[in-house]
Amino acid sequence: MADAFPNPLPVKWQSQLDNASGTGYRECFSSSCAMLAMYWGRIKDDDAYNRIRSMYGDSTNAEAQLRALRLLKLDAYFRTDGRPEDIEREIDAGRPVAVGWLHKGSSSNPFGGGHWTVIKGYNDTHWIHNDPNGEAMLASGGYTTSRNGAGVAYSRRNWNPRWMPGGTGGWMLTCSKPPLMLEGLAARPQRASGGAA
Repeated sequence: MADAFPNPLPVKWQSQLDNASGTGYRECFSSSCAMLAMYWGRIKDDDAYNRIRSMYGDSTNAEAQLRALRLLKLDAYFRTDGRPEDIEREIDAGRPVAVGWLHKGSSSNPFGGGHWTVIKGYNDTHWIHNDPNGEAMLASGGYTTSRNGAGVAYSRRNWNPRWMPGGTGGWMLTCSKPPLMLEGLAARPQRASGGAA
């Protein structure tokens, strides 16, 4: 494991349940992506992020999330073939990961429309999540009465099958700042073409 970055990473938690939109109960994806943007210093909180994301589509739409993150000058990518080693590689490189998984039903037979959280660290037996909905009951499904989902430890044994149901690849969204040179070029005003210098 690389030693350059702390594990877990210092990702600030956001609750979807207090979103100013009034529809936070269905905005786990947005609150999770907001945590990524906050980690990279691009946004203040999930309400500010939601205002940007809403310009591009619904909270459940991965393309809307990607466009919002890219507007914030982050390199953002979504994939549906993730493996545990991919998450570990991102954390080791200092990049938290948003993950989509099935939170209903037992861990041996999960179902539902899906839920998004942020993984910010790991060890041999657990993933460390920032869960915008609180603390999940991984074995049986659903949620506890606790609404504090900051830094909750979810066992690999019960979470991995929810992320990779039936052995499929897992849904994950990653982002990072572009290389310094490219970031500087993106921010530099462009000279009008066609005229003499």
